[in-house]
Amino acid sequence: NGSLIIDDIEDDSSVRRDKECVHKLYGVDISINAGNFMYFSPMLNVFNSPNYSPELKMELVKIYLEETVQLHIGQAWDIAWHNIDKLKEEYPQESHYLQMTAQKTGVLARLAARMSCAYVGASFSE
Repeated sequence: NGSLIIDDIEDDSSVRRDKECVHKLYGVDISINAGNFMYFSPMLNVFNSPNYSPELKMELVKIYLEETVQLHIGQAWDIAWHNIDKLKEEYPQESHYLQMTAQKTGVLARLAARMSCAYVGASFSE
């Protein structure tokens, strides 16, 4: 949800899930802060939990950081393409678009799958 709040600001979207976007309701400043909070808060809860071993905590944090970096790379491509005329770049090919969506959107499902596998001690392969 945090990434959706930030994405809606960056895309200047008006509607998300048939409702007015958060930044249209509460302003950009509050929305950026809320979106960023939603990036950090879950991992702080994991880190502070007595239910996970130190090794598992580190693995979960590592996975989270790896995948959120990929999320932001995908978002960077999306932003660049919104500004393609200013950047004087070529329009992306289909393969570029699919890679961007794998990073920007697909990463969220992969993040959940990788963290779930780590939690139960299973291996993850794409």
